[in-house]
Amino acid sequence: MDDGTLRDEPYFERPYAVPSTTTDLLQPAQPLDTLHKLKPEKVLSAELAYAGKFFEKLTLTPSLSYGYVKDLFGWSQKLFRVINAGSYQYVNFDMDTKYETKIITIRR
Repeated sequence: MDDGTLRDEPYFERPYAVPSTTTDLLQPAQPLDTLHKLKPEKVLSAELAYAGKFFEKLTLTPSLSYGYVKDLFGWSQKLFRVINAGSYQYVNFDMDTKYETKIITIRR
């Protein structure tokens, strides 16, 4: 509300106007104790990379990374608030290449 108090029920964006099919219904603020129960996101990651030149013209830069994300923040449409959605792991491999001569340079 404009006076600084928090609403605990859904309310119309413009309560002074007659509602229509295009009037937005705003959701209430979550109680602070609910929001304080959120755990902070934690991310652990590691990367292994190498850069090396082969045959005077070819440069290779492979990279391998691993990550673990815990207590990921996610939006719950059902609860209409942010929740701790869970955790996941990922592995990523990248390879940069560069072939260079006096006439042409190719990067991938």
